[in-house]
Amino acid sequence: MASRFQFRKGAITAGIEQIFPTPLLSRNLKIATPEFLDRLKAEILDMETKDRGVTVSNFGGWHSKTDLFDRKSETIAALRDAAFGVAAEMTYQQVKNRFPACQVTVHLHGGSWANVSRSGDYNKVHNHPGAMWSGAFYVALGKRDKEPAGNGCIEFVDPRPGNQYAFKVVVDPRPGQLLMFPAWLYHYVNPFRGTGERISIAFNTTAEVKAANEPASA
Repeated sequence: MASRFQFRKGAITAGIEQIFPTPLLSRNLKIATPEFLDRLKAEILDMETKDRGVTVSNFGGWHSKTDLFDRKSETIAALRDAAFGVAAEMTYQQVKNRFPACQVTVHLHGGSWANVSRSGDYNKVHNHPGAMWSGAFYVALGKRDKEPAGNGCIEFVDPRPGNQYAFKVVVDPRPGQLLMFPAWLYHYVNPFRGTGERISIAFNTTAEVKAANEPASA
């Protein structure tokens, strides 16, 4: 026998608590001025001409080696420091109720790399096991065609098996935007259709939390 309920707008259902939420941060970095993005774009495109890159989740396109943040570049170092600061914030938000006074130290874990996609290129569904946070920073998006819908967007997949109400979260990124999310969260990039280059920088981190009078822990 089925039961049907019709809820009025504004109705509140008592006793529902959201547990184990999945954080997704979206932030425009202050350092990401047009001049800063132009320098990053030029440096990455120059790297592409000198290195064949690797194939990981990318179908087509160029994926640099995973040592991007180790390069001797003031521009890349500035991005790394800003990204690590955000990863520290993300970590603190998870532990602040238990450790309101603590020190968070962020480490690269799983590498950092640049992605260059041109028309028809995309990234298959994947995650980044072993790390704590994954990040994607958008340098350029090219000139995208109006169709199809979701062109060049990144999509995040509900990771819970058997969830009949599962859905995807679609993000249409902007140059200068940083996304950060748990490394276990599955995601993919829709095929880019258009002209120019869609350029992003990805990285993985872990973190140590040191509370007062306690040793650091990963």
